[in-house]
Amino acid sequence: MWYNWLFLPSDSRMCKNLNKYNNSLEFQMWFTRLFCMIFEMIHIDGLPETCNERYFKMCLLNSGTACLVEKDGVILSLGASPEGEYNVYGEWKKALAYGFNTPVGTFELYMPGAGNEDSADAVLCRANAMQYPPIFQIYRMAEKLADATRTLDTLGRQLKNTRIVLCEESMVKSFVSIMKKMYDNELVTYAGKSIDPDAIKNIPTSIDANLITTAWDNYRNLIDVFCTQWGIGNTNHTDKKERLVVAEVQGNDAYTECNKAILVESLNRFAADANKVFGLDITIRYENGGESNENREDSETERWSDGGCESGGGED
Repeated sequence: MWYNWLFLPSDSRMCKNLNKYNNSLEFQMWFTRLFCMIFEMIHIDGLPETCNERYFKMCLLNSGTACLVEKDGVILSLGASPEGEYNVYGEWKKALAYGFNTPVGTFELYMPGAGNEDSADAVLCRANAMQYPPIFQIYRMAEKLADATRTLDTLGRQLKNTRIVLCEESMVKSFVSIMKKMYDNELVTYAGKSIDPDAIKNIPTSIDANLITTAWDNYRNLIDVFCTQWGIGNTNHTDKKERLVVAEVQGNDAYTECNKAILVESLNRFAADANKVFGLDITIRYENGGESNENREDSETERWSDGGCESGGGED
């Protein structure tokens, strides 16, 4: 398994199938990028020094749950799975807490409304109401983006190699060598005298260059969909050639904020419970380092058109 223990060939020529290698590598790059994007946006401030924020967030994204437990007077941040019975509302009564390579023990979970804050020695954190592991969503989008970018690679190569060459069997190796040099962007390609131009026939296989534009649009749309799903501000692939009012430009902000709340509200509930049970001061931040929706201007928005910079607002 490459995840967490990543081993790649140092040279792509070590692979028998270069396309398979590139497909796998493209997926790994996108998965790592998307996972780290979400991972680094989650900030859990105020954890005790005995806790590891990185491991806590890893458990949350990989399993959908994590927990804080108190063991021998020390508070630890661990993974969590259900242990024993559920209560009448389907809540875990106890959790099996585990570290990276070993179970730590079974702990009584705090349940709001049960009045067990004095006896509880663990607080559960959920990534969402369903406790569904976010890593699956990241995995599927990484597959889609890897396929989209590999499509761009394929179309780009088809634009460079736009014909099928029919020739004698004895000339095939020579033509393969020539095409490799052309693919490597060599300015001048030399061919031996053994190649007979009269014995060669070209079959054009050119593609519509607009397919490249369509493929880029698909790629950008996928990026915007992922950002919207995770509450990250994005342009929603707005057509910049049109005059747009602010309401149109920010048309998906409400949906973006709703998706952001799915994770943030679960984390805030955990922070409130942990602060109550353990007397801590945990706070949650979910930041992408960009301009927040609240800081955007509510006035006209400028957009570039073919004729220059125009102010949004549309026609009166």
